[in-house]
Amino acid sequence: VNNAGVGGTTANMDQITMDEWNTVLATNLTAPFVLCKKIIPIMEKQGAGTIVNVASMAATAAGRGGLAYTSAKHGLLGLTRQMSLDHGRTGVRINAVLPGPIATDMIARVLAIPQHPVTMKIGMSPAKRPGEPIEVAQAIAFLASDEASFIHGAALAVDGGYTIF
Repeated sequence: VNNAGVGGTTANMDQITMDEWNTVLATNLTAPFVLCKKIIPIMEKQGAGTIVNVASMAATAAGRGGLAYTSAKHGLLGLTRQMSLDHGRTGVRINAVLPGPIATDMIARVLAIPQHPVTMKIGMSPAKRPGEPIEVAQAIAFLASDEASFIHGAALAVDGGYTIF
C-alpha cells in the first residue's frame, strides 16, 4: 500500500515555488513509483501480488487540492492504470483508492471552519459527514484481498458521495 502523502498549499502557477512543487511530487508520485519499481519484479517472480495506491478525489478533477497536489494525484492514478495494464498479465494487480474528505490532521483546519466551501459541500453530500480513516482502510483491505481478484486498474472513490456533484 502506497499511502504516503503531503498536501502542500493551494498556490496557483504564479505563486507556487519549485521547492513546494518538488516536495509534493516527490512524496505523492515519485515515491510510489520507486516502491513499485522495486516490488513489481519480486511480485512477478512469485506470480502474484497486489498494490493499492492511495490517490485522492483530487485525481479526478481540478480545484480539490492545489496545483502540485492535484497534478501529483492525477499522475498517481495514471501510473496505477498504466502499471496495471503493463503488469496485470503477470499476476500483479494494481488499483487505487480515492479518499475524499477524511477526518485526519490533513484537513482538520478546513473542517473547523463551518463556512469553508469544503465543509459546506460535505454537509450537502449524501453521507453528510467526513469519512473516517477506517473506512479508507477497509476499502484498501478489500482491493488487496482475493475478493477483488478481478479488479485491475480501478479507482475506488471513498468519499461519501462528495465527488458525484
